[in-house]
Amino acid sequence: MHYQKAYRIYRVLLLTGLGLLLLNALLGRILSEPVFHKFLFLDTAIALAGIAIGGKYCRCPFCRKPLDLRSKLPAYCPHCGKKLDSDR
Repeated sequence: MHYQKAYRIYRVLLLTGLGLLLLNALLGRILSEPVFHKFLFLDTAIALAGIAIGGKYCRCPFCRKPLDLRSKLPAYCPHCGKKLDSDR
């Protein structure tokens, strides 16, 4: 999988999982319904799937070392210094 596509999937899954986790926690707290707590596992699994995809596939295409996922993708690899694809 191309690192840019993996980065987009990582971000979508992570933000979706965290957003649903927050929403379910708030709704469960406000409505005092234990049914919302059953979905917490699913929300956590979505976020963890995003982290797993990002960790496995967001790598430099030249040296195969992991790219930093805490911000947007860099223009140059921080390890080997080669220019990454500019078609983001």
